Amino acid sequence: KGFSAWDEEKQSMYDEIKLHHYRYQLMMYKLLVEYSRDYSKHTVTSGVLEFVEEEVGGAIQKLELSLIGKDAEHELHRLKKLIQAVYTKITTLDFPDTSAYPETLEGIKAFEDDLIAGAV
Repeated sequence: KGFSAWDEEKQSMYDEIKLHHYRYQLMMYKLLVEYSRDYSKHTVTSGVLEFVEEEVGGAIQKLELSLIGKDAEHELHRLKKLIQAVYTKITTLDFPDTSAYPETLEGIKAFEDDLIAGAV
């Protein structure tokens, strides 16, 4: 299923989780470009996902995300912390049990928060 807005109505729980991961995907692309050897002088200001297999009314659906501004800076800062926490867990082969977290967007965010805080 494609999306054309981050806050579409009638989203399923699965859609909310997918959109959360899509946000991270676009933010990660920004970090990869801006921290790369060849493109580090560039600033990524937005990202777009195009859902080419899913057309609505004959048009390709696009999901756009602004990657500048105070909210984006806050999200990117949090993602950097999450990346560092996950990297540490992987390199130390410390794979925490996630069974206590609900399989919802709130559960995912709670687990991310605990990873960042070092609580798991």
